[in-house]
Amino acid sequence: MTTAPPPSVPAIVPASGRSSRMGTAKALLDADGRTFLERVTGALAGGGCFPVFVVVEDLRSPVAAVARTGGCLPILNPDPSEGPISSIRAGLAQLPPEAEGFMVCPVDHPRFQEETVAALLHAFQANPAPLVVPVFQGVRGHPTLFRR
Repeated sequence: MTTAPPPSVPAIVPASGRSSRMGTAKALLDADGRTFLERVTGALAGGGCFPVFVVVEDLRSPVAAVARTGGCLPILNPDPSEGPISSIRAGLAQLPPEAEGFMVCPVDHPRFQEETVAALLHAFQANPAPLVVPVFQGVRGHPTLFRR
């Protein structure tokens, strides 16, 4: 019996917001000794997503530098004033042709685990559904996996 190869599923992390109320980029906030961005991208990559795109407002920003340090690919959101949808569009434009789907997780959801990502990828592979969403205690959450 052969098993199917894992699906090719990149991840998109919208991180181009200005976080004006926070005083600093949300992506750089501390979550138990690591930044939000490090936690989110680490769980996505560790769970099986590749590549991980981090959508930023400025490719020279500290957020882009943290993304690069973590092995992620920062990409530019040309118009962050449109909100998170513009970041998702920028990420979609970078999807490789072999990608079977893509996972999206906002940078301000740093508490999910690699195991959640792996379980979503397993469900994606086992089921033809167009969307795979984690549920905890009856509440939908992040990250969300979309079939291409």
